[in-house]
Amino acid sequence: MAPWQEDAVIQCGPCAMLPGRKADISKEACFQAATTALQQVASTDMVIYTDGSKTAAGTGAAFWVPSVLKEWSATLPAWSGVLSAELVAIREGAEWAAEHLPPGAGLVIISDSFSALQVVLFGDHKSSSNETRQDIYRAAIRIHQQGGKVELGWIPSHCGVPGNERADKAAGAAAVDRSTLVQHERPSKKEVAEQTEKTTRGAWQDRWNLQRLGRYRFEVEPTLSKVQRIFLRRPDDVMWRRLRMGVARLALWRSRVLREPSGTCAACHAAPEDLRHVLLDCPRWAAKRAALWRTIKLTGDQQTLRNLLTNDQCVTSVKMRVRAIRDYLDSIKRREWVCMI
Repeated sequence: MAPWQEDAVIQCGPCAMLPGRKADISKEACFQAATTALQQVASTDMVIYTDGSKTAAGTGAAFWVPSVLKEWSATLPAWSGVLSAELVAIREGAEWAAEHLPPGAGLVIISDSFSALQVVLFGDHKSSSNETRQDIYRAAIRIHQQGGKVELGWIPSHCGVPGNERADKAAGAAAVDRSTLVQHERPSKKEVAEQTEKTTRGAWQDRWNLQRLGRYRFEVEPTLSKVQRIFLRRPDDVMWRRLRMGVARLALWRSRVLREPSGTCAACHAAPEDLRHVLLDCPRWAAKRAALWRTIKLTGDQQTLRNLLTNDQCVTSVKMRVRAIRDYLDSIKRREWVCMI
């Protein structure tokens, strides 16, 4: 279908007008706005409520036709997103109406997904859900050819509208009930990208878990994730990154790389001097290390490399931990060996 013909096939129907953000509005006000919108529907039009649901257990789609007590629901593949579920519900409702709507009657599809409404009414061939969108328009054309009309409207979710609540309940049940019809759907471009990233990241994570090398780095950050940007002064940034990577020109490194005679800690003479030894183990610096733990508010089992060097906001902020570690390394005269380029 030519893009300039789409407006004549599916029109924007009744939409609830909220006085502000839905999160800031009471359920009663949302219900009133939805009721006002639904009053715009002609008594001769068939109303279909659609909904999609995605939970940890799965994804489901459903529609409900109150005038004929028709309910449809299906479980979608696990990789399907909630937007795809919403669009599938709209498509299935439109295709069912194309078969059962009396000639000349109008169809009003009511969704609680504003994103789905935008995809159907204002999307184009570049949309990641274009194939499902085109299926919806094909069903709408069949209704037009029988003398009917198709409108797509929006109301807020979970505000007590019986038809919407029924569709929501059916979609939620389909998402978790494995005995429900499993309907294969073509993945959208976005879902393909997300699934590819998930699978690739999972394979990398498995390899990272089983590697023999890099265990210091693994202890600091065992789960692969996107790099977080931490805005620090250049000297602090260099120190922080070296601490997290386990790279420092301490005695053990100098013995391996510079061939110095001994890699033993010059403070305790009891173990090789690496970052783990300096930060966690050296008995010579126990008192100063205790002051470090007090400053960053870590006690007992919390005193680990992970909690000390994580980029996440632990008990204390990253910047506070950077300052505390910098002061600790200065007090034991090891900061220059960590920050040396």
